[in-house]
Amino acid sequence: MPNALSAGYPCQMSSQRNSCEEADKPVQNLAAQAPDRSDGHHKVRVAHSAAEALRELPDRLEVVQHLAGLLDAGAAGGVPCGIFLVDLASFRRINATLGHFAGDYVLNIIAQRLKRLTSGQDLLGRFSGDVFIVARAAVHSIASASALLADIDAAVRQPIDWAGEPLGVVAVIGVALSDGHACAERLFTRADAALIRAKELQLRSQFFDESMSRLAFRRLAIETRLPAALEADRFTVSYQPVVAAETGQVIGVEALARWHDDELGAVAPPAFIRGAESLGLARVLDRRIQEIAIGDRAELARLFNNDELWVSINTSPTQLRTLETINDLERAMTTFGVAPRHVALEVVEDLLLDDVDSAAVVEAARAAGLRIALDDFGTGKGSLAHLLAIDCDHVKIDRSFLVDMLQRKRSRSIIAGLIWMCIDSGLNVIAEGVETKEQLDWLVEYGCQQVQGFYFARPQPISELQRREAAGEALVGPV
Repeated sequence: MPNALSAGYPCQMSSQRNSCEEADKPVQNLAAQAPDRSDGHHKVRVAHSAAEALRELPDRLEVVQHLAGLLDAGAAGGVPCGIFLVDLASFRRINATLGHFAGDYVLNIIAQRLKRLTSGQDLLGRFSGDVFIVARAAVHSIASASALLADIDAAVRQPIDWAGEPLGVVAVIGVALSDGHACAERLFTRADAALIRAKELQLRSQFFDESMSRLAFRRLAIETRLPAALEADRFTVSYQPVVAAETGQVIGVEALARWHDDELGAVAPPAFIRGAESLGLARVLDRRIQEIAIGDRAELARLFNNDELWVSINTSPTQLRTLETINDLERAMTTFGVAPRHVALEVVEDLLLDDVDSAAVVEAARAAGLRIALDDFGTGKGSLAHLLAIDCDHVKIDRSFLVDMLQRKRSRSIIAGLIWMCIDSGLNVIAEGVETKEQLDWLVEYGCQQVQGFYFARPQPISELQRREAAGEALVGPV
């Protein structure tokens, strides 16, 4: 069978983005007819052909060699070249749900579409399993790079037929353009840095700029020092009270992981969580934070004079997809004699809506008697009706809604609506980011039951809470 990726079916770029659906059909026999759900043998043949075609794509080293030639030619002619790293962000779900046959078929179709966007000295390669490389020989302007970026995005997003069902694929793209100084390997590094930054910011694409180099070096330093910090027990937990809005009683605390490194200084939680996930240490980190927080629960209840005080624990996104998280929490609760009702698991709404595994973990948490707190409510992409159907105890209205609530009637209307819908559904509402008495008064007037924010207390380690108690200082109140 001829190589599917070498078959020539040119597709014009911006003017014919919508032609990809038709162009998929005649490229080759394996793509001319999507497999029928009843024909297992045909699926195997199609997937085998797709896998063979993918293996013929140039790998990263081959693209580096080709790119070095493009850089030399560009330097001589004064025309820069560019690297586009195309990460199929939703691909793993297809593999996990439909199997590797479907995965290879989808990769092949995407590769064919990207191939049609190349010409002349351009080259399509494969960076890793679900990341493609498009090397553009001549990028005359940012506008032309942006046009190719749009074409790539449109080509990937076009639904793919598998056994009569349309499969949707989403790409995250990192772009780096040559500047006359970077070698081929350095250009790849820049494109990879742009791709990572796009993922961090939850963007569909990102062009490289020099600030990303500094971020990349800090990310490397974090990942280098993180294992030793875990081994040396350098991670700590600070607690921010959740307060009953009308009475001021502390009814719960949110446990927030902290890491202060001797060389790096204070490392932001998103940075060290990403590092832990990248190193495969997310479970180790989560277990340590869980053990500290659950171990502190009895003392926190004493400090805040509330035997029913609960502690809310955040979990890294990867660990929220595995039932091991619930096993670890149950083990810690057994070790420290803490009842499940005194522990809350914080989850972000988009994970529950988009991830079957996360939903299963939440169901297991509920079955174990844990509280569920829906964090950052209102900032995700789910409908309010869908979100309110999630089985949870607390809904935390994101602090972004409170920033200008006193200045904008629209913000107040949104918050009032969220509060009313949650109360009507029997859910406790926690407003995050309360910083002023005016905000608190308004929230109380409109029925918000619980609040959290700097107006009452900043996050503090338990040692500081104990120090303040010994000194006769208030642990919570206007600050």
